[in-house]
Amino acid sequence: MTPLEHALVALGRELELPSAPDLVPAVRDRLEPRRDRRPFVLALAAALLVALVAALAIPDARSTILRFFHLGGVTIERVDTLPAAEDRPLAQGLGPSLSIAEARQRLQFEPVVPRGIRRVYVRDGALLVLLRERGRPVLLTEFGDAMFMKKAASGQTRIEQVHVGADYGFWIAGARHVFQMPTDAPRMAGNVLIWEHIGLTLRLEGSLTRAQAIGLAHRIVVQ
Repeated sequence: MTPLEHALVALGRELELPSAPDLVPAVRDRLEPRRDRRPFVLALAAALLVALVAALAIPDARSTILRFFHLGGVTIERVDTLPAAEDRPLAQGLGPSLSIAEARQRLQFEPVVPRGIRRVYVRDGALLVLLRERGRPVLLTEFGDAMFMKKAASGQTRIEQVHVGADYGFWIAGARHVFQMPTDAPRMAGNVLIWEHIGLTLRLEGSLTRAQAIGLAHRIVVQ
């Protein structure tokens, strides 16, 4: 199982939830068209609220709930101490560049290629594109859900929910975090935008603000 699945299993063992209310009378009332449905709705909402409060009241369970973030093929884990990681430039270790046609032959998904790009890279089944934004390098990584990448972030790293148009994602900024692809050594990473688009997980890393990263991401997927 993935770390997220292990955490959820552990959470299930730790929770001591109150006995479920008897919902049979409420369901029976719901099936009668002329009866008021509000008692059933209120009972169900109360049961869910009690379960959530009980979970958050347990310190270990609360830390488990807040410890993991999962998006597509990426798992983000909150850690007290970052693991050892290399500090290397974005352009280092990408491998030989490929044409778009060559990259498509090696990938198991249809990539989103930014306008004007002619050469790309493929590592561990993922597409990597080195971009320039505001005169600085930005690395775009694309992969399918079959790919698993891991990030480790300390408490000093901000993780915020964001949207790129209708797509859902996370903005990771502040203190640097550790990023690892399947066959690469862990490395330190800076500001990162991760989002899902048409079945792909996309990742932008570089010296960008949140607004700049979302703007670039929107230009990449809307061409």
